[in-house]
Amino acid sequence: MGWQKENSLSRANFNFIVIFLLSDGLFTHILRKIIGNVRGESNKRNWIIFDGDVDPDWVENLNSVLDNNKLLTLPNGERLSIPSNVRIMFEVQDLKFATLATVSRCGMVWFSEDTLTPEMIMQNYLLKLK
Repeated sequence: MGWQKENSLSRANFNFIVIFLLSDGLFTHILRKIIGNVRGESNKRNWIIFDGDVDPDWVENLNSVLDNNKLLTLPNGERLSIPSNVRIMFEVQDLKFATLATVSRCGMVWFSEDTLTPEMIMQNYLLKLK
């Protein structure tokens, strides 16, 4: 009886993994829409922004996207070429989880709190509301 439960759980996990590997993630989905020119994206500059910590487990897969190859290789071997009108940006708190390979492929813009204080940001925001 115990074996049957483990076996069905094993099948459920297998199905989940198969579905996961065969479906696109959000980045790939957006990239396919841009490449397919679904809404006239080829005539526009497209920015894809990753907001959050840079996780070395997934960002290593983007290194070939960030270098001169501009090529995303999916787990199934399919390769998607990044069009010249696409820019990728990472908005992060810090780089403690980023690898040197990733950092070397990115331009950096850094503001210390001495240069751009939270009060300055708020003041600018309030001026825009007027």
